[in-house]
Amino acid sequence: MKNRLLGKSFGNIEIAGSIGAAGGLITLWDPKFFIADSKIIADKFIALFGTLVNCNLRCGIYNVYAPNDPKERKLLFDQLSEVIQSSNSPAILGGDFNAVLRMEEKTGASTNRGEISTFCKFLHTNDLMDLPLHGGDFTWFKGGNGGAASRIDRFIVAPDNLH
Repeated sequence: MKNRLLGKSFGNIEIAGSIGAAGGLITLWDPKFFIADSKIIADKFIALFGTLVNCNLRCGIYNVYAPNDPKERKLLFDQLSEVIQSSNSPAILGGDFNAVLRMEEKTGASTNRGEISTFCKFLHTNDLMDLPLHGGDFTWFKGGNGGAASRIDRFIVAPDNLH
């Protein structure tokens, strides 16, 4: 797949293979926008470290697919925290975090306050901010009208570096 994708509209690609039922991760980027000089490829995330060309900002860009299991998800958040803090670079994270920050971000299914607390603590510990969602309240849906819906896909950034 890597050879088929490379050279189309993006110049660079990294892949984290699938594990079990999870389909894996793929990160594509244009080297005219971001120049990567190092990377970490893990089971549930791809982290690229380098420079955003237009603003000459050194940062880490993370593609995340968090597990459904709360204990595994907390382990991922702990692992991401270690990487973010050791990189000494502003972080930009995007992906499926399989977690909500507020009770209102989930309908049609129960929400565990402890899981919300874990996700909020991850953001607070790493000085990260959830970017607002435009065009709807949810990013995941199951079933028709009256089914479950939640906001689990998001972009999270270090706000001090937004200009």
